[in-house]
Amino acid sequence: MTDPGDVRLNLAEDLTRREHLAAINVQLQIEIDPEIRVWHLYGHDLITDPAAREAVLQEAREARRRGEEQSGTPGLPDLITEEKGIRIFAPDLAYGETYWIVLELELPDAAAPPAALGRATVQYVDTLARDNRRHEWSLTPDGTIPDQTVAVHAIGLWTSEITFYALDDLYEFDRATAKERLSRHAEVLQDAYSVMPVPQFRDDRVTLIKLISLSGNLDQPAAWHDPVRPADSAWTYTMHTMNAFGRVRAGYTRFTTRT
Repeated sequence: MTDPGDVRLNLAEDLTRREHLAAINVQLQIEIDPEIRVWHLYGHDLITDPAAREAVLQEAREARRRGEEQSGTPGLPDLITEEKGIRIFAPDLAYGETYWIVLELELPDAAAPPAALGRATVQYVDTLARDNRRHEWSLTPDGTIPDQTVAVHAIGLWTSEITFYALDDLYEFDRATAKERLSRHAEVLQDAYSVMPVPQFRDDRVTLIKLISLSGNLDQPAAWHDPVRPADSAWTYTMHTMNAFGRVRAGYTRFTTRT
């Protein structure tokens, strides 16, 4: 927490979510064929800083402790501490949440694509079965996910990256850079919608424009007829909104039913 106001906005939601956890200590390892080049892993950054890496490992150790306490059985050996492949960690997932992993790959020039691009392994503690789960898949070129679905999620993860970069700018009180980032990406979404008219691109562009307006009004004097609000309420609301939007477009999505 960097702002006390965040507590009020996040606490009730977090407590509700913890009552509906489906998996704890989710670890994923992706091993791509050495002949295939990995251009980009959307929505994720490589952790090279030793302190940041240790912070992730500490969080994984805490997730392991929670998982063992929940299941009553020893946890599986960690995947994220191995030195091969792409390793991703999520402390937990709740029912109705989906975590997307989208990679951009370059296949070698060949008469026919390779039979397999690599392998993926995921493991977690199943909170309902109170047991460990481990699954492995061969990543095949043809796959079963439509190309448009992959493109939508890739651009969604890109949108998440831009949103979190803009958040960093605002924490540095650099509103001009944040506005420029969001404005440029709003144009990208407009171009994407013209080629692939997916409602998400249109709606995300509108959201970014609203975020630009919100961030531009931070620390601005209020009109005389504006309701009296705490001095930090606009800052807290803007940061919470951008963080929530970034998490959703990162693939960390909760599906809800509105009545």
